Amino acid sequence: MKKIYAILAPLSIAVLSFTSCISDEEVVTSSECAIVSFSVGDIKSAVTVKNASGKDTVVYKTIGGSEIKFNIDQVGGKIYTVDSLPNWTDLTAVVPTFSAYGNVFGQRNINAKDSLYYYITSSKDSLDLSKPFDIYVIATDGVSKKHYTIEMYKREANTDTLEWKLDNINTTFGENNRFAVAGNKLYMFYENNGELFVSSTTNGTEWTVKNTSGINYETVTAFEDKLYALGEDSYIYSSADGDNWDKASSVTVERILAADKLRLYAYDGAKIIGSSDLQTWEVYGDEKMDMLPETCISIQSITSRTNKNIELVTMVGLSSNNTDNAVSWFKVSAEDKNIDQKWTYTENIKVDDNYYVYLAGSAQSPIQYIIQLDNNKYKFPYLEDLSTTVYDNAIFAIGKNDGKYDYIYRSDDNGISWHPLTSKYPLPEGINDDTAKASIMTVGNELWIVKGGNIWKGKIQ
Repeated sequence: MKKIYAILAPLSIAVLSFTSCISDEEVVTSSECAIVSFSVGDIKSAVTVKNASGKDTVVYKTIGGSEIKFNIDQVGGKIYTVDSLPNWTDLTAVVPTFSAYGNVFGQRNINAKDSLYYYITSSKDSLDLSKPFDIYVIATDGVSKKHYTIEMYKREANTDTLEWKLDNINTTFGENNRFAVAGNKLYMFYENNGELFVSSTTNGTEWTVKNTSGINYETVTAFEDKLYALGEDSYIYSSADGDNWDKASSVTVERILAADKLRLYAYDGAKIIGSSDLQTWEVYGDEKMDMLPETCISIQSITSRTNKNIELVTMVGLSSNNTDNAVSWFKVSAEDKNIDQKWTYTENIKVDDNYYVYLAGSAQSPIQYIIQLDNNKYKFPYLEDLSTTVYDNAIFAIGKNDGKYDYIYRSDDNGISWHPLTSKYPLPEGINDDTAKASIMTVGNELWIVKGGNIWKGKIQ
């Protein structure tokens, strides 16, 4: 097969030839390879419409390239549009403009085994972006390479809709609650008349209700099929049933933050610490600690599309130090210590009139870890009683705006951009009939919203 090696050989020869022609100057090569900016030119599309007499006629519509915004996911190797384009947009001959460290090559599959690679010139060559398009950036050292997939999303002519069904349940939760999923059970913790209760279910309809005590129910977090919570003595406790709790760690912490598939994370008053067994703890963050979430903390993990051993983990919540927006943190989680990263605050930083978000690494070495934004207008709003879940390979969130639930919000880029979903993805009717907290969660292939004595189940039809 003539895969990437078909590019590397001539590129290496070119570098060597150039070096041999210049004996009195040093030619410096680099291993850096990344797309650092990406945009497209105006897109003109032929659209068939009905004229005044009812006959088909062709008109031309143009979308300005400046209106089409892209995110660059350096971690996931993906370049994609922030908003979906009209369904009539012709994406078969799109001219991209990009800046890159290295040389950019497109991939064209010849057959099931072989691929042809060709050099792409910025602002000149057109690409067929009607389907995902693979490119490689080859560093000037002729060895290092980075893969990206370019995707331009279009709205379907008949957009899917989210439909809800209300189920009656045999209990009523308190005004404030906290849910967790461990094993095959869904647990709901809440206070009622000064007492702490835990309700559990396997089907969402029949709930078992028990008293529990000795923990801060707002800190309950699921990890490895068990429940963990912060005790009144600041130690971490564990439970297999949500009712009986045992001390699980010898260290005291101020806050349980989250858990992914590998570790439980907590804040000890100075830094983020994490552990797989709650006995040996390591530091997983010590910067921007004032922006850690304090309330409504939740975590969502999505497996990387390019490496099944990597989890892209997002932690969100509310902080008293940022009342304009909810706060979002990001982490690359892996057993391989060379890949595993510390927690990083998802912060917009302006550099040379461009806005960036650092997902990992540091500002001193950002090129491998940034997503470029256009002054991210889809920041995460400050939502009271915030809760999140993963559905349709994205993060969904709900919460109160000015005391009312208004939209379902969706993030397709690990907590950076948040879009209020349209009328085709409504909240359930009656969700604002009382002041109780609503929690959104995913069970199987359904979205569930639990609130007071109601549970709504919905899925995209």
